[in-house]
Amino acid sequence: MAPKQQLDKAAWQWAETVEPEAVTWDHVETAYRIHLKPCKRGACRRNCKGNPNCLNCLGEREWLGEIDDSNWHDIEDPETERRKENAFVGLKNLGATCYVNTYLQVWFHNPTFRAAIYEYQDEENRSALEMLTRGSAADTSPYGSVKPQSAVTKSSRSYHVVSNSEAVTSSVQKASSDSQLCRRQSRCESSQPRYQSEANDVDDDNVQFVSTQSAISDGRPGSSQNVVQQGFSQSSAGGVGSVSSPSAATDVQSGSAVSDVQSASYGSLVSDFQPKSPCGQLQLIFALLQCSNRRYIDPSGLIHCLGLDAGQQQDAQEFCKLFMSLLEESLATQANPAVRHIVQQQFSGQYAYVTRCQGCGRCSERMSEFNELDLNIKGHRELPECIEEFLEEEKLEGDNQYMCQQCGSKQNATRKISLRSLPPVLNLQLLRFVFDRTTGHKKKLNTYIQFPEILDMSKYIELPEHSVQYDLCAVLIHRGPSAYSGHYIAHIQDRSRGTWHKFNDEEIEKMGGKKLQLGNEDEIPDAGSKGPAKPKAAKGYHASRNAYMLVYRRRNMDGSDREKPEGADIQMPAWLEGCVRRDNAKFEDWVQDMTVMRDKNVAMGRARHQEILTLYDKMQVKEGADFEWIETAWVSKWLQDDLQPPAVDNTALLCSHGRINPDKVPQMKCISVEAAETIYAKYKGSPRLKSSQMCLDCVKERCRVIRTKTRMTEDNKYITALLKNKVQVDGPGSYWVGKASLRSWKRLVLEDLESSLLKNGASSLNDENQDEQISLSGKCERDSMDGDGPDTVGFSFNEDALCEAHGNLSTDDACRRLVSSDIWTRLKVYFPHAPEFIYGTEPCVTCMQIQREVQEAQRLNKTLAMTQRNALSDLFHSRNRPAWKMGLSALNIVNRGFLEQWTKFIRDPLRFDTVPAIQNSLLLCPHGGFMFQPHLIEDKTDILSLVWPQEWEILKKAFDVDVEIQFLCVKQEESGKVSFSTVPETCTDCCQARVQQEQQERQQYRDAKIFVRKITPDFKNGAASSAENSDRDDPEFMQANGGKRKKSEALTIAPEKLQKLDSCQLRRSGRHRKVRGEKDFIISSDNSLRDLKLQIMRQFSVAPFDQHLMLGGQHLTDDHAKLGSLNIFPGDILYLKVDEPTEEALMMDDLARAAYPEQGFKGTGLHGSMQQ
Repeated sequence: MAPKQQLDKAAWQWAETVEPEAVTWDHVETAYRIHLKPCKRGACRRNCKGNPNCLNCLGEREWLGEIDDSNWHDIEDPETERRKENAFVGLKNLGATCYVNTYLQVWFHNPTFRAAIYEYQDEENRSALEMLTRGSAADTSPYGSVKPQSAVTKSSRSYHVVSNSEAVTSSVQKASSDSQLCRRQSRCESSQPRYQSEANDVDDDNVQFVSTQSAISDGRPGSSQNVVQQGFSQSSAGGVGSVSSPSAATDVQSGSAVSDVQSASYGSLVSDFQPKSPCGQLQLIFALLQCSNRRYIDPSGLIHCLGLDAGQQQDAQEFCKLFMSLLEESLATQANPAVRHIVQQQFSGQYAYVTRCQGCGRCSERMSEFNELDLNIKGHRELPECIEEFLEEEKLEGDNQYMCQQCGSKQNATRKISLRSLPPVLNLQLLRFVFDRTTGHKKKLNTYIQFPEILDMSKYIELPEHSVQYDLCAVLIHRGPSAYSGHYIAHIQDRSRGTWHKFNDEEIEKMGGKKLQLGNEDEIPDAGSKGPAKPKAAKGYHASRNAYMLVYRRRNMDGSDREKPEGADIQMPAWLEGCVRRDNAKFEDWVQDMTVMRDKNVAMGRARHQEILTLYDKMQVKEGADFEWIETAWVSKWLQDDLQPPAVDNTALLCSHGRINPDKVPQMKCISVEAAETIYAKYKGSPRLKSSQMCLDCVKERCRVIRTKTRMTEDNKYITALLKNKVQVDGPGSYWVGKASLRSWKRLVLEDLESSLLKNGASSLNDENQDEQISLSGKCERDSMDGDGPDTVGFSFNEDALCEAHGNLSTDDACRRLVSSDIWTRLKVYFPHAPEFIYGTEPCVTCMQIQREVQEAQRLNKTLAMTQRNALSDLFHSRNRPAWKMGLSALNIVNRGFLEQWTKFIRDPLRFDTVPAIQNSLLLCPHGGFMFQPHLIEDKTDILSLVWPQEWEILKKAFDVDVEIQFLCVKQEESGKVSFSTVPETCTDCCQARVQQEQQERQQYRDAKIFVRKITPDFKNGAASSAENSDRDDPEFMQANGGKRKKSEALTIAPEKLQKLDSCQLRRSGRHRKVRGEKDFIISSDNSLRDLKLQIMRQFSVAPFDQHLMLGGQHLTDDHAKLGSLNIFPGDILYLKVDEPTEEALMMDDLARAAYPEQGFKGTGLHGSMQQ
């Protein structure tokens, strides 16, 4: 199909030869292009807007052919969120909580610790449940009514707490032996016990258990948009899977199996209960990690309970210490000793500080407990070296001598740490994050440390009572080069199978291969430096530059490294089983809902596909058949949008006569009547545009416009040719025409046509199908007759040749020109009412008189300016100005504003008016007193100026003066002292108030510029500073100084000279000249000095603690003070003295991240008492 411009031209080509009154219906059909043949399907690269019968490229291509079912929905397969068989459950990263997730996984994989946490009894939970059950039958209480306290029994294998709810369960177990909530079978050969729910369980619809996390509502998504996020990620326990943890356990009978009615009542009550203490949240997380059907769970309940900021990364080692401390405090009130002492029994060891006096040989010991050993790794390559340094003997000599009680004086001594007992789980903290005294902040040691899989501690402990061989069971890793950023991951061993897994928040994967590399992860890229090469580790050793904690488990007495099956029996409280089962039920409901929604979307998509295929085939109009018009945009929306299209609205296609606008043909398509009936029946809409509703009036009016434009094109060529020939037309028969009108007459014709069309109810010239005509007119406008571009038309033709005030011929010859009568005759056809000025017409007499008066006034001003300039030459050129240092007795003061206006008048008297008077009253206060101190007058050159007495006499004669102000200097003959005064006298009160106001205004500014010059004092030879030399290639400096290299600007200054230079009152130029070693900074008065130092650090690469700033010879030391209070004002120059510039890129990144003091866990629950 031909381009749209060709189709538009062909549709209206007949109008050039047909008068508007002779237009017939055949012309109308040609204008509406209804006889154009439709394009073949697939023949067009894009839709032919000029052909209403072309239905290609409207969005139908994606519907033609087969469409995969995955295109009908944006819902991922919900089964991908299900826990896989024999897989662990992950933990969701809430932003920056990966450091918490790693520890939770390590603690969960300690079966003994997990079992003790399950047995934790929360008194607050008990009270809440008792309040919920108040009014119910006593035997339905979840804690039972037999014993108010838990009965503690001890067996040879482990401690086990029998709660009241378990007692009730035992009493009714025979009657409800088939009702079980959770069964975990112990199998030595399998590491994944099962979590089952049998057919005769209590009905889930009656037992209402809920998750305890804060983010869950009903567990079901509300729409198909982002359905996985709404239905899954926001749920409280986001894990997947029906397989329990790798720890085997025995069967657990639920306390809810008392009866169907009692179970339903208990489950309904528990559904309204959520644990509020961190221990309760830890119980819930362990239960979900063990028995959830989800791929990962959400730990936000614990995060919120501890008051942690989920978006801020914290020190993982500090979190571990604080959490264990609070856990000990929380468990201290438990009746069951296995629970009360679980932290000490699992993680606590003892060592002694042994001090031996070298004078008397007396040895003293001080015992201490530890939950982990903090090992220094700096300067070491292997873990045993770190342990040996931790235990090595230290000498106490010199100022650090030991006060021996037996000797009664300070003596040389030795001190060491002696390990006395080690815990079953040995936590070794590798001190990768250390405080650097040179920078004042933390940094990470990215050195490789080799550690063994089997650690023999026998040579480090005194008098071992049992096995001291440890097996590596977990490695905690920090990825990232900086201490202030990165990501935490854990490598943990599944002890039942001996396999290792990587726990990376939600993602968990099994680690394998011939060479297992623990503690190694792909490093986060760091452009600042290249890390050290990885050493070759010996057999049984691993090397890591990112491991910050190693967890070892002590071998059993028989030397085995596998957990005994009977030692892994884990019993879960009934309320936890209910929460887990309810969460799993919600997850299954969510999976089912997602599956149903996917199937429903697929069915709807297939139906829509079939509908579009059928209806699109019906749309094409057959030759000779009747048709209707419809908006192209609606058809495209119907084919391209997945949602239901809106009702058909053809209102925009109508002309002012209520019929089809011929100019809107590119926005319409012809469709068959059968297709139109189907569309309007299903999607509704109006008005329906029949084939008979084409507008004859609009076609006639458009025909008239086209004929006018054709004639205008011919006239434009004729007029342009005559003007270019430069025929002499100065004589009778020629006419005055405004130059702007002559350039823009074609555009004025189009504007007249536009207004005529609107008046007659036709369409505008600016409609889309008039591209060819508009481009024609645009081409005409670009054909400038005098070489000038087109003006913005805001006047009538030849109106620019008139004077503005009187409507006569303008006196300005530059705005008009003479044209021949032939040109004027052709222009008069388009503008019959335009003003006509034949050759010989006199310009406006009134304007001529005004112009003569203006010229006379300008001549007088010029003469006056020349006279005053000769009389006050020194004042005009600012030469030989008076000063009080000259020993003068009297001077006069003039308002500076007057001098500035007077100087402008003298320089250009034709542009600026003369100043009528000298207003010195602006320098006086309301009381009539002078506003400035006499001895500070010379500092106020921007407000006032001093003039000689003879100059003042000339000024008084030339201008009106409201107040005469004198400046007097009196020298006492006896003492020789000089005093200054003014007439009128200075008003002390108003002067002080003005000074205070100016000071306050100077101290309040925003986005002002100051300058900092970097210096390096050299007292020996005065050599140029290193900063100056380093700035020789500074592109910013070279650009500021025109790219030329000049001699040094003397930045090597001794402190005493610097103070003298900065403190002297020098008159500064308003234009600051930048020198080497200087940079500018944008500041505000409310910025602190520390904020300025951080900016300096980024530009000079100097750490804040190495910066010494000076202003006016004074050192600026208060980092928290505001710049305004330090009297740092816009334009000031500060001097920077550097101790030791820091150039390490990684260190500077750390300093930028640590710009403000670390808050750590301040204000969180880890620093307060844990809720019991």
